[in-house]
Amino acid sequence: MLDYGSGLGTAVWAVHSIWGNSVYEYQTIDTSSDMGDLARSLRNGGSDWAYIIDPSLSACPAPTSTESIKGVYFRQYLPVSSKVKYDLVVSAYSLSELPSPSLWKQALLSLWGKTEKYLVLIEFGTSSGFDIISQARDFLLNGGNNDQDKCHVVAPCPHDLQCPKAAAADYYRICKFAQRVAIPFTEYTRCRSKGFYIENFCYLILKKGERPHQFIDDIPCRLLLPTKKRTKHTICELCCPNGKAVTLIFSKAKQRELLRTTRKKEWGDTVIVPQELYDRQTNDVNDDDNWNNIDVYDDDD
Repeated sequence: MLDYGSGLGTAVWAVHSIWGNSVYEYQTIDTSSDMGDLARSLRNGGSDWAYIIDPSLSACPAPTSTESIKGVYFRQYLPVSSKVKYDLVVSAYSLSELPSPSLWKQALLSLWGKTEKYLVLIEFGTSSGFDIISQARDFLLNGGNNDQDKCHVVAPCPHDLQCPKAAAADYYRICKFAQRVAIPFTEYTRCRSKGFYIENFCYLILKKGERPHQFIDDIPCRLLLPTKKRTKHTICELCCPNGKAVTLIFSKAKQRELLRTTRKKEWGDTVIVPQELYDRQTNDVNDDDNWNNIDVYDDDD
């Protein structure tokens, strides 16, 4: 795994919590040497925390150390050579820190050259963050990677066509998702009474190789907004394999099983729609009419 702009190494922790010791090498890249020292200290359970804060406190007893993650290497800059490739390359909130589009595209090409299978890009759930994700998606899919290997989108898009939300100028129409984040007890915010806040983010997962063949009977769609739950039906805003964002309604009388399924789905989940129902409800869809029916998701709700 290669983590570009690793910061405290949270991506390493996340990967290790899922795949454990099956990942034998983690290469972290961060230009800040102090951040690298702090990440190294946290990885070791904070055993050298006192020295980082104040060298005169190095003799103080360290807190109990937890089992460190093995195979983690720290670098300040990306390797120039692309001979060594990684199955998973992650860039979280890093491309937006570069001062110009030409620089982040150059960094993107370097990361893509070091990718063996998957490239994961994450940015803030804002208009600027979505612009970077959208441009990076088009850049790599349309041959900007200068690579003979084809690639396809794994998530969130169920297609490799133009993003239906890329042309939308409204902030609330960007393709973003949300995750609850626990608030530290030392942080004072207006959401402290809840114990969490909602973090909006945009992301993209690309994989090298052609898109696998999809089943004819079932259509995988991505849930773009929280499901609107009504008494006898649900309303779902979905991104479909035909490259359109549509609103599908599942009623209790006609789609009882889909109604139960969509009630349990979370924002960003995949919804499997039968081919017949998909063709019937997406026939002659007007995208502008669908956008007018979207309810804005408020973090305070």
